[in-house]
Amino acid sequence: MTAMDSTKFRKALPWIATHAVALAAGIWFFRPDVEASTMGKADAPAAIASAGAGDADRAKVSGKAPARPAHEGPQASVHRLAWKALAYEGLDRPERLKASTEILKQWIKEDWEAALDTVMKETPDDYELLVNFQDVFRREPAVMWSIIESKRYGVSTVSLKGRWLVAIRGLDEAKRGEVMDALPESGRKAVEEKVKDG
Repeated sequence: MTAMDSTKFRKALPWIATHAVALAAGIWFFRPDVEASTMGKADAPAAIASAGAGDADRAKVSGKAPARPAHEGPQASVHRLAWKALAYEGLDRPERLKASTEILKQWIKEDWEAALDTVMKETPDDYELLVNFQDVFRREPAVMWSIIESKRYGVSTVSLKGRWLVAIRGLDEAKRGEVMDALPESGRKAVEEKVKDG
C-alpha cells in the first residue's frame, strides 16, 4: 500500500466502520427467513453474517439460520455482524486491525464478554486486539481471573492472562491494591509474581 493509499484509508476508516455497522443492522433486522437448502453460493456471506459468530455450532436441524442467542441484545448482534462483514472486505492485516478496533470500541461498551469471546475464538493471530480490553481488565479483575482460571479459551488463555497481568501491573499501587482485594488467592499470587518480575 502506498503512502497516499494509506492516508486515504485512514480518512475513510470511520466511514467504513459506521457503514459496516449500519449494513450489519440492516442485514440482521430485515433479513428474510431463508431456508438453507434454497440459498445459492452468492448468498453465503449474508447467511454467515446473519448467523453470527459460532452459530454454525448452534445451527438447527430445520436448516434455518439460527436465532440470536437469548443472552445477547440487538446491539451485540449488530457488532458481531459488522465484525463478520470485515472478512469480505479484502483488507490486509493492518487495515483489518484498525477496522476491528473501531468495531470493538463500541462492542466492548455494549457487551465486553461477547466481544472478548469473538477476539479470542475467531482471531488467534490478532491477540494485540486485547489492548482494547485494558479498561475491562482493570474494572472486572475477579471476572477476568475467573475466565483465565477456567481456561475458557484453551491454550490461548495464556495470551489473555499475559495481557491481563500487564494491564494490572500498569496500575498505580493504590489501584493495584484494590484489584488485589477483589481477587481470590490464586489471582493475587499471579499478580504478585508479575509485579515482582517487573
